Amino acid sequence: MQERTIPNHPLDRLATVPGVSELPLSTRQSIDRMSCEVHVRQGETLIRKGQIGNQAFIITEGRVEIRDDGRHIATRTAGDFVGEAVILWGGLRSADVVAQSDLTMLVMSTTELVTLYDDPAFRSWAEGRIATHAGA
Repeated sequence: MQERTIPNHPLDRLATVPGVSELPLSTRQSIDRMSCEVHVRQGETLIRKGQIGNQAFIITEGRVEIRDDGRHIATRTAGDFVGEAVILWGGLRSADVVAQSDLTMLVMSTTELVTLYDDPAFRSWAEGRIATHAGA
């Protein structure tokens, strides 16, 4: 078994997350300050369709499945953003999001996401992720 080095600080981990690692250091530091790292076990539901959204997630390790009425819609992995659209534009959650593996994620509240959205680099990154995943 190969030994894996795990960074000691979330900011170090951000430097290895696809897409996020390309953001300026100041933006990664803002994400680090305004989010909490959480660990989720495989099979847990993060988001339920029809609920009010008050958290968004950046996946740093693992993968999730997006389901609509039990039907597979998409898979999201490290570097993907989930749960942000309903916070930014309103409405209710449009699908379930279920952990397909054990996950490490950064979670942020509505206030934190809106504050981060004021950073042009973060906004550009987030909108790029949203556009890539539109319709899924």
